[in-house]
Amino acid sequence: MWYHAGAHSACRARHMPSRIDSVALFDKLARAMQKYEFLLVTKSENGLSVAKEILASFGGKITKEDNWGQRKLAYKIKKCDSGYYCVMNIDIQGAKLSEFLKKLQLEDDVLRALIFLD
Repeated sequence: MWYHAGAHSACRARHMPSRIDSVALFDKLARAMQKYEFLLVTKSENGLSVAKEILASFGGKITKEDNWGQRKLAYKIKKCDSGYYCVMNIDIQGAKLSEFLKKLQLEDDVLRALIFLD
């Protein structure tokens, strides 16, 4: 859609945020602590402590933890029939979330890790 330099374009410019404002807002959100719900399935209970250590290394905090214990999996994951389930509410910076997940997936003891916005 084409806009001509007239009264309408000036009005439109006042109401639309500039690109610089959008970048600043994105940076602010990336640095802010966000609340997430984190579901973790591990091979053993040791995997839970490893995940907590990795979370702490990225500056994350656990606000609530609910251990479900060992449960049978619906299908095999990494040749395992059962896994230890844990649901946590965590606070972590949005910019560090993807790095945290990548490092967590590299652990042999972690079967699944799912993160949802809380």
